[in-house]
Amino acid sequence: MIALTRLDATAIARIHDGFLAGEEEAVRAVQGWVEAIVRGGNWRFADPESLVQEILIELLELVRAGKVRSPGGFLKLVRTTARYRSVDAYYAQRRRQERESPDILLETHPAREEDPGRRLAHAERADVLVYVFQRLPEACRELWRRVYHQRRSSAQVASEMGITTNNLRVRLHRCLQRAREIARQCEAMAPSHR
Repeated sequence: MIALTRLDATAIARIHDGFLAGEEEAVRAVQGWVEAIVRGGNWRFADPESLVQEILIELLELVRAGKVRSPGGFLKLVRTTARYRSVDAYYAQRRRQERESPDILLETHPAREEDPGRRLAHAERADVLVYVFQRLPEACRELWRRVYHQRRSSAQVASEMGITTNNLRVRLHRCLQRAREIARQCEAMAPSHR
């Protein structure tokens, strides 16, 4: 990867022209810049490689549309496009995770609780459940959505997935074990109130 700090206007212009022409070295240089931004933040994207590819496609479209006026403008375009797309992807991922939160796992609604202490405990439990659910692999979240949220039978879900009911139960058990590990890590990180 070509470091950004070592580039002068001529080198940036060569990379711009090479990127536009589809030259492998120039594309790799731009991809490296984009990856540094996408992976450099504390985004925790589920699929950072797809995001990098989407940004590269968008950059190519912008360059072809003549959005670059100067060599320095190309570098600025790469940086701003990668940052804005990363921010957009981050918030889209957060919104999706909030929509998919495991509210169905909560026994009662916090507003129905009379005791403020119980309401607080319920809210803390909900936070832990959301934390755990968001950190589970996508396969586990999808499996749990089908079985618990959509309230489908194990046989029906297993049939849709093309696996046996026993295999489905094993997968659910492994997902539950993973959720327990994440919850223990969450408890270890939580400050003690004693």
